[in-house]
Amino acid sequence: YIASVDVRTEYVDDKSNHQRVIYKFRPFVFEGIDTIEIKGNSLMPQRVVDDIVKSCLPANPYRVDIGLMDKVREKIEKWYQDRGLPFCYVGYFDGMEEGTLRANVIEAKVNNVAVRYERPRNGESDNEIYSQGEVVPAEKIIAAAGFKKGEHYHIDDGQDAINNIYACGLIEEINIEPEQDMTDPSKINIRVVVEEVQPKSMELDLDWAFQMKDGVPQVTRQSLIPGGSVE
Repeated sequence: YIASVDVRTEYVDDKSNHQRVIYKFRPFVFEGIDTIEIKGNSLMPQRVVDDIVKSCLPANPYRVDIGLMDKVREKIEKWYQDRGLPFCYVGYFDGMEEGTLRANVIEAKVNNVAVRYERPRNGESDNEIYSQGEVVPAEKIIAAAGFKKGEHYHIDDGQDAINNIYACGLIEEINIEPEQDMTDPSKINIRVVVEEVQPKSMELDLDWAFQMKDGVPQVTRQSLIPGGSVE
């Protein structure tokens, strides 16, 4: 959307002999555009679309430049951000050759959820990564996280997942790392990074006895005498 770029330099001062590089951009102005459309906005009500279009149509509807595109983009993305949907945004504009400024919205959805296990290394700054859980299997963590394939990622989903996973009492640290798929921007891949509690062992010594009656042990539940120790 840039028609031309002029580049020039100028001296900053005589002492340092440094130069400042100045770029001057001239935006491309599209002619004959009298309509704004929003496409791919399944979550956005039509009344909101109408308000955005009405507020963004320029006084001269036949001249559209990058400034108007930014205005449309900001209004659309603000609506999603106010509703906690960080992966919904304007991907690109097209239709200018047809006389329409069309904003194509991407409403990304959860595609894949994976678990990465980490634990501190003794005396080292980076963590050790291991593939299989030693205390909690990956499928249990994914189920507790509650992310569903095909659903939109809400900003509160990450904190909800952390609370649910912590509730099992077997995880020390949790990080939720959602990221957009580089090959398909309509998909979100979520990585749940966890540090499990360290497995501990104990010794259990059972030393139970039976109550005696006339020198004979009574084999009933009521006659059991608990004993032993746990170390």
